[in-house]
Amino acid sequence: MTYLRLNFLVLLIILWNASINAITLDELAPIFSLQDTSGETINLSDFRTKHIILEWFNPDCVEVQNLYQQKVMQQLAKKYEGFEVIWLAINSTYYMTQEDNIRWKETNNLRYYVLGDFSGKIAQLYKVKTTPEVFIINPEGILIYRGAIDNKMIEEQRKANIVENIEESLAIEQTNVVAESLNIDQIAGKNSEAKKELKIKEENLEIKQLEIINYVKVILDASLANQVIIGETKPYGCDIKYAY
Repeated sequence: MTYLRLNFLVLLIILWNASINAITLDELAPIFSLQDTSGETINLSDFRTKHIILEWFNPDCVEVQNLYQQKVMQQLAKKYEGFEVIWLAINSTYYMTQEDNIRWKETNNLRYYVLGDFSGKIAQLYKVKTTPEVFIINPEGILIYRGAIDNKMIEEQRKANIVENIEESLAIEQTNVVAESLNIDQIAGKNSEAKKELKIKEENLEIKQLEIINYVKVILDASLANQVIIGETKPYGCDIKYAY
């Protein structure tokens, strides 16, 4: 098996050099056992020789809700059915119970395991701080990815920064127009053109924003093709709700 370590310029994925207080990538993932919504005990070790997705979620987290409303998780899990990929969704929210997990599974028509870790023991083992946060384990039991589901937060920040720069340029242009002339019609005309240009640029940004990179898909596709990318990104969402 060929191992590739690629950077953002090649893969369009952020690899963070600084530690995010995580368990060690490219080493064996800690094993654990948790109960699913049917009361069955699910052992991570039972899935050795398969790819495993660990998805930490909290039904009360807005980012989690948005992803499920957009069916991002459901469609991604469905895409890999038949590829020996096991999806394990884990709820470590201290004030919830299996009843909440059952409701979540039924509401979202989930076809994968939903596990309860309400003591937070397994989340602490994996150093989880955010929901949603995703981990990928390869068939050898090696942790090859941890972090965000996609680059949505990065794209939104990038767009916000560009729009802010455009608006600042527009404000400067308006000031210059006033300084050049007191002709109201001229000022209104130039302002109108500038606003039209701003609208066009914002519309183009909206199109670019749709080009979301799903990190989980990138890593999993590479691993299934026997090219493993060891990657880590910063998750975005809500702080995980431990009991303390």
